[in-house]
Amino acid sequence: RPILNAGKQCTFILHSDAERHHPVWDQIASLTKGLPIISVTDSDSTEALGMPQTALEVRALPPKARWWQLPEGVELPKREFESYSSLDAFIHSPYQWLLHYAARIRPSSLTTVSDGNLLKGRLAHRLYEEFLNTNPNIPAINVELIPEWVDKHVPALLQEEGALLLESGRQAECERFITVLQQSLSVLVEQLQQASIVQVQMELWQEGLFSGGKLNGSIDLLATRADGQEVLVDVKWGGKKYRRDPVLSGSYLQLGTYAQLLRGADAVSSPALSYFIVSDAHMLSLDHDLFPEAECIVSENQENWAQYWQRFEQTWRWRREQFDRGLIEVTVSDTELTADSLPNEEGL
Repeated sequence: RPILNAGKQCTFILHSDAERHHPVWDQIASLTKGLPIISVTDSDSTEALGMPQTALEVRALPPKARWWQLPEGVELPKREFESYSSLDAFIHSPYQWLLHYAARIRPSSLTTVSDGNLLKGRLAHRLYEEFLNTNPNIPAINVELIPEWVDKHVPALLQEEGALLLESGRQAECERFITVLQQSLSVLVEQLQQASIVQVQMELWQEGLFSGGKLNGSIDLLATRADGQEVLVDVKWGGKKYRRDPVLSGSYLQLGTYAQLLRGADAVSSPALSYFIVSDAHMLSLDHDLFPEAECIVSENQENWAQYWQRFEQTWRWRREQFDRGLIEVTVSDTELTADSLPNEEGL
């Protein structure tokens, strides 16, 4: 529009770096010859272009502040539903919760394309879901046929949802990815069979309650044994050590949120909790031995997930009280913690 509406002159500001290079200029350059390109820092250029210059006072950036105080009268109403993502931000990064959920300031989804571990993790979820939905009779699955099944079904999945892995130069990475899927799916099914699992549900949408209101989310994998015992499995692409250490220290909010969703407000059942790490084909279980080949981890404080969830809710109420006072903690580096940064001993 600026180009088409220009009557006498159209001036473009060009940048030398590739990230800010505009394709419109490539079109113009290909259709014309001899367009002058002059340096904007040259005094003659600024005069010829009629660009006024004003000296600006140098001002330092404001120092980082640990707390934001909202203006009086600004209220932050409770959301209709909370999820694991919103709960995690609420207690650990309140300022991010404020910007993302209350102010709704979010990056555009059009500026990035999922790649790397994020893409591989999503593809693994989709492949697992397709296989387990196609083969609901867990005890009857022939594990030896899984690699052949993956070889048959993964090409369509890559073309539809993982085309980046089909790019030139990524063949070895793609082949390794397929091998990991074959090995990990085989190990997962073996673990399910050894645990006497008779039913598996993938991406199970649940709605529940916690002390702060309504809760919803999608459970990666819910496995049920013949005796009715349920096991929640959070499927992650990688990060075995990254998952193990928080469980040891008694911090596993995502698994705890899934368990609370499943338990609901009045249910008496207590699901077992596990992580399955795709890239390592490794199961991490939180203080249960339902999966015989899994690594069993007991948290250092010896508490179960229900006790952990009680401490989380205590922390959530502590943060909510701060929000009600318009007090938002900015949990960034180079800032000093204050007395308000620490919940009481009953919290996380």
